[in-house]
Amino acid sequence: MVADKKGNVVVLAGNNRLKIDYIEHSIQAGMNVFSDKPMVINQVGFERLKKSYQLADQKGLLLFDMMTERYSLINRVQQSLMQDSMLFGKLTNGTKKHPAIYESSVHHFYRGGKGSRPAWYFDVLQQGEGVVDVTTHLIDLAFWKSFPEQAIDYNKDIKVLDANHSAVHLTKSEFSAATSLPEIPLSLAPYMKDSMLSIFASGNILFNVKGVYAAVNVEWRAATPKGGNDIRNAYAEGDKCILMIEQAFGRNKPRLCIQKRMNISDKDFKEQLVKSFAKLQKDFPGISWSEDGKVIQINIPAELELKRDITFKVFTDYLLHHSLPKWEVPNTVAKYFITTTALEMAKAKD
Repeated sequence: MVADKKGNVVVLAGNNRLKIDYIEHSIQAGMNVFSDKPMVINQVGFERLKKSYQLADQKGLLLFDMMTERYSLINRVQQSLMQDSMLFGKLTNGTKKHPAIYESSVHHFYRGGKGSRPAWYFDVLQQGEGVVDVTTHLIDLAFWKSFPEQAIDYNKDIKVLDANHSAVHLTKSEFSAATSLPEIPLSLAPYMKDSMLSIFASGNILFNVKGVYAAVNVEWRAATPKGGNDIRNAYAEGDKCILMIEQAFGRNKPRLCIQKRMNISDKDFKEQLVKSFAKLQKDFPGISWSEDGKVIQINIPAELELKRDITFKVFTDYLLHHSLPKWEVPNTVAKYFITTTALEMAKAKD
């Protein structure tokens, strides 16, 4: 790749162990990098990533971490509502016991059909533990929705307060279903415990960003139950209302809801809803709300959902303008500071 240099952009995805090596080689060779997450899975990698960003800047190259969840419709609508000070109010600070920002997701190694996950996916030295993998999306969403267009300095704005990791235990049959391999390979022997494959795929992180307490949680399970699916939940607390992404077991898609604060009257809240949605409909035509018990459910027309992932288009637009937004690099560095610091914190408890 480096010798032939048939292009000026390298797209990276797959095994994460060598990803930082590929990033370094690509930038040294004068190529822009468009990388899947996670770019690094430990603190050694984090230090190398910082140097890679410095070198990319010196060479006038772009190093971009593809964060596809930003373009999900439900996240875009929530971000818009969080910036509506008349409806959402001001983001609260929260506490350690009850953070103001929460992002979580549940995933499954096997989702039906012919399993296609490679064996290395179950090796945390190659894939990375749960606290450094899917959490990259969750932390990115916390930053992107709560502090849009704001740069976050991990030295000044971030404190990692607590982190935990937990193992997911897979039987041989569950592993075979996920991979289509007849046996658990010897390469995964270090993770075998009492005939079960035991890997640290789940975890949670508590951190403070710009004075606001935030938490992320990722959970992996062996297989999707019949009629089930991956699950997404989140909330953000304003001083006028709480915005919640909820997904009950068996629900095909998560839903976005609003719960007003007790100190806000029903009359004032409803009047502001009408005004806020009139503005929101300019960006999201057809969006509406309806009452569902004590919460307001936001009804988002399916046709508004993006038909394809636009992350690559976003990156190529940045390439054409030869720059990233001023907040993109510091926020990406802050994200990986949190994940890699959390990993060490969780491991220290073992």
